[in-house]
Amino acid sequence: MKFLSNNNIVIPADNTGNDNNNKNAVMKIDHTNNGNLCIVIPFVLIFNVVTMKLIAPNNDEIDVKCNAKIAKSTLGPECA
Repeated sequence: MKFLSNNNIVIPADNTGNDNNNKNAVMKIDHTNNGNLCIVIPFVLIFNVVTMKLIAPNNDEIDVKCNAKIAKSTLGPECA
């Protein structure tokens, strides 16, 4: 049995490319807890202190360029 109704037609999504949108405000790079075995005390790991490295994204320059191209709206008449 064939359905001829438009409700049953399935259109696959278009593959138009990759999404390059990065929503992270700050990229963070950190390491896992890698420990060193302590010889004096058996079965004890001594963890190294790892500081997080915060890198600001390069999207700030793009925002400034976009804001310069957007026309500023003017105030309309005041309602009494």
